Order: sequence, then C-alpha cells, then structure tokens
Amino acid sequence: MHETGSCLRIDLQGNILSLDDCRTASFRIHQAIRNGHTNIELDFSRVFEITGSFAGFLAEAIKTINGLGGMLVLSGVNQHIYEILDLVGFSGYVRGSFRKKDKTFR
Repeated sequence: MHETGSCLRIDLQGNILSLDDCRTASFRIHQAIRNGHTNIELDFSRVFEITGSFAGFLAEAIKTINGLGGMLVLSGVNQHIYEILDLVGFSGYVRGSFRKKDKTFR
C-alpha cells in the first residue's frame, strides 16, 4: 500500500481466480477503509488474470466507498482484465487510456 496525497494505492499481484484470492484482495481493500481511507486506487499492473466473481467483491467495495463519499479507481489494467470489467459494467472505474503497444490501460 502506498499513500499519494489523499489517495491510497493498493498493489495487487498474480492471479485473482480463486475464492481465497478474491477474499485476500477484498480484505486488503476493507482494511484500508477501516483505517480511514476512502479514496483508493487498485493497481492491477502486476495482475495477469481475474475471475468474473471478483466483480462481486469489487461491487461491495465500490458501494462501501461511495457510501463514505470516496472513490475507487482501477489502474494498470491489461486487456483481459478490462474485458471482464467491461462485461460486468465496471470499465468506468478504469483510469487511463488503452495503449495497444503493451495492451495495458494507464
């Protein structure tokens, strides 16, 4: 976790495919919220794959953060992850623009 100004960046890594992976990532987000952070950036630059069920965990985090007047943004999203986020309606939370050269959203 890295704090930049009023935003806390949480670096995720590896694959988020199993229920345990989802719970671990969700725990980190909710731990930050419990510590008073309501503007959170999830950095996916070191994540290769996510499961669609992770969207449920993201939905809960988005609802909680929005209820506190904060904002959740997703950065470093690759094309595969973006497509999943887009299918579940979360592409609007992705920060940056798509770079075809490295197939990453920045």
